[in-house]
Amino acid sequence: MTRDEALSLVHEYIKNESLVRHMLCVEAAMRFYAEKFGEDAEKWGLVGLLHDFDWEIHPTLEQHPQDGAPILRQRGVDEETIRGRLESRRPYRRPARKPHGEGAVRLRRNYRPDHRRGAGAPLALTV
Repeated sequence: MTRDEALSLVHEYIKNESLVRHMLCVEAAMRFYAEKFGEDAEKWGLVGLLHDFDWEIHPTLEQHPQDGAPILRQRGVDEETIRGRLESRRPYRRPARKPHGEGAVRLRRNYRPDHRRGAGAPLALTV
């Protein structure tokens, strides 16, 4: 799936513009980290962009994101990208946070996001 196809899918399923902006911010964060760590920015960006595409039709943790996987398979999304979305909801240890000015957080220097975990989402929650 290309980025344009993914963005069309997002707009097909998501009507809330704030949620669309959040997804675009997660995509940007994922692309940044992919480039920083020498990974595939297209693949990481796609996971970030699609991570919440089904939230409005599957708004519970029992449904989201697993119930969106068949839709992505039907649209031809590769299994690694689908697994990346599914992994984004698994519990994981968050990076250490330290106060650095009002409302700011600082990530550990050795923090490396994992594209299979949608790791850009925590960085884009305030958008």
